[in-house]
Amino acid sequence: MRLNTQLRRQKTRFQQILTNTLRIVSVGMILVASQVPSAMCLYWSVSAFFGLAQNIAFKFPAVRRLLGIPQTPSESQHPMQDLRNLMRLKGEEFMRIQREGRPTKKNT
Repeated sequence: MRLNTQLRRQKTRFQQILTNTLRIVSVGMILVASQVPSAMCLYWSVSAFFGLAQNIAFKFPAVRRLLGIPQTPSESQHPMQDLRNLMRLKGEEFMRIQREGRPTKKNT
């Protein structure tokens, strides 16, 4: 999910609310995961790994054609380069926030 949303420049209000809600739920899941049997944590970890692998695989046009998925206007011809650039940008943003702190919104 985040792989696709990071490529957009401007998020709608609904997207911002949904993203922040899912972040809060993710943090809450840590508390739940600490109380469940280890087999459940293993299941969640494996499930998350396969979900990530599926999202990355569907970025490749060859995989999409093999599965009969038609070409879309947002399909990239260079998915690895796009992922590498996205990771670099997110890393730079993280380092900037660590140095300067997160910017706050000011009411005008």
